Amino acid sequence: MINPNWLLLLWGIFTMVVVVFLVFGGQEADAINPIKGYVSEAKAKAQPVKVIAEVIEEVKNFVLPPQPQASSEVTKIIGIQLSRTCLQQEKHNLTSKCPTYQDLMQFDNTIRYVSGDITYHDGYWHREQPNFKKHCNYYTPNYILLIVVDPDGCWFKERGIKTITIQSINPNDFVYKLTADRDLVTQMRDLNRERDEDFENKDDAEKAIDRLEDSIDSQELRITQLEDDIEENERDRTKSTLSTRNLKFQLRFANDRLADLEIDLRAEEIKFAKYVKELNATRVDLRTLSTEHGSRLMIDGVSSMGVGRYIEECRFAQVGYDMDLITDTLNYLINNCEFSEYKSVQSTTVEQTPINISDFTWYKYQKWLKESLVRCLEKC
Repeated sequence: MINPNWLLLLWGIFTMVVVVFLVFGGQEADAINPIKGYVSEAKAKAQPVKVIAEVIEEVKNFVLPPQPQASSEVTKIIGIQLSRTCLQQEKHNLTSKCPTYQDLMQFDNTIRYVSGDITYHDGYWHREQPNFKKHCNYYTPNYILLIVVDPDGCWFKERGIKTITIQSINPNDFVYKLTADRDLVTQMRDLNRERDEDFENKDDAEKAIDRLEDSIDSQELRITQLEDDIEENERDRTKSTLSTRNLKFQLRFANDRLADLEIDLRAEEIKFAKYVKELNATRVDLRTLSTEHGSRLMIDGVSSMGVGRYIEECRFAQVGYDMDLITDTLNYLINNCEFSEYKSVQSTTVEQTPINISDFTWYKYQKWLKESLVRCLEKC
């Protein structure tokens, strides 16, 4: 028969183990998993009348803290996205050889609960809304390599990721000219960036001018109405002096507001004129650059052409819809554009066209003039 004292001792040990686990084990788990920790904290703070849906909403609005950094290496993040043409073809059930995000899910290694799952909804495959704000900051240098399929704005704004954009075109038909001068490419890219910035600034100033003009028109109508009301009050002896005084106060305030709007309008018009001038100057520079250096793509009769994909600064890649090419491009970006099995450059030799000067009308005319002079001298 078992001694009761032993039973009491075993029960005491079991109770201590349970208490230690609840106190220290829960804290450690919360420290490791910030999502679980926040859920526990949210539940602890929740009032008894708060429904579970409100707690879930709090968690969704929670900004994830970054994980503790256990490595000094920088996280390498590469996003894979479909072009608008590919997405539109899928949405409208058009014949297309573009892969879908379902086909590309094999490359994705994000945490779906954090960054959203890739599902079929709204008529096509794409990523759902993430469960947390700034979810991309959850991934720290502990994640040496991160592949994000269908990345959202958080990745571009917060992390500045590399991207592969898949175009709706056969790689063999994706052919473009390669420049022979890297400095020329840089200069052209900077001018294009300046042109886009100037255009956006001009557009913003133009919209601001339209808003201010509408506000000024509305304010002038109000001033006219107030002046009519004041004049009517002054003619009507039954109206109180206080009412007229109040209208005059509103009129003075409206005139001050109109003056401020006109000042803002003049400032926006000056900005608009400045941006238009800068935009026109940038366009002239681009036109001059294209005209003067457009022939530099030919070197000793050999023209280099890019095929299948276009990669800029080892950060932005445009590729055809071939899955093998997409895989190779992904490995190419991972390896800092140092090795690739795909030949994306081909050389084309342009044969010189033989020119017989005697076939030109101008040459024939000059020859006839010389011969005529000789005949004339002989006769003279």
